[in-house]
Amino acid sequence: MRKTSAICMLPLIAHLLSCQTADDNPPAKVVCLLFDFSESTNFEKTRKIYADNFRAILSKINPGDEVTAATITEMSVAEPELIVKSAFEVFHPTSDNLFIKRAEQDDFENKIKAAKDSLCLAVDSALMNTTRKIMRTDIMSSLHVAERIFKASHRPKKILVIMSDMIEDSESYNFEKDDLSSQRIDQISEMEKQRGRTPDLTGVKIYAIGATAKSKEKFFRIRDFWLNYFHSCGADLANENYGSTLVGFEE
Repeated sequence: MRKTSAICMLPLIAHLLSCQTADDNPPAKVVCLLFDFSESTNFEKTRKIYADNFRAILSKINPGDEVTAATITEMSVAEPELIVKSAFEVFHPTSDNLFIKRAEQDDFENKIKAAKDSLCLAVDSALMNTTRKIMRTDIMSSLHVAERIFKASHRPKKILVIMSDMIEDSESYNFEKDDLSSQRIDQISEMEKQRGRTPDLTGVKIYAIGATAKSKEKFFRIRDFWLNYFHSCGADLANENYGSTLVGFEE
């Protein structure tokens, strides 16, 4: 009987050993997502991809992390709309008793799942709402919203995910029409810096998902612009993290 009891305890012990507490969590991160709500992305297939990507990213959110999502519109900086904003607590058991600790851990995990399900519903609802027609895409302005989110968070790891076609179409620039030569790219970055409009995204890792263009040449010119621009902001956008799909999010 004693041997059987010991064997029955093994799953419980394994479960408790795998529980994350404040001491063994990975470094906390803040993930800011910017969703392009302009008409150029207003297609059911595109918005569903955004929703699926959000779920993939949310699956990598750990206790102690923070996730915020905002919109990209024609007036992103002047009328920022936060779709979701949530901070996830770290598990703190109240007892060393194995049975109590397991019950508390199960309750904690259920609350985390419920919170993530609620965020998914909020994002789905926002993405599928087509009542407002947004004709322009002010990505550069929206980055100032991201800057404020990062500065307000104490979490050491900062990640920005932009779900957009990445085609800036604002009062200042139109990437559909602009000839984004190397000279023009440098010129735009310098003008933005002189006007005091370059956001401080120092140490932020960037993912740009949903990028597209009418031609291959245009695609790479727009990509080159964003690589240059984010570098001037102090951020890190790698080639492999810029494209039409989310290849991986191991954060």
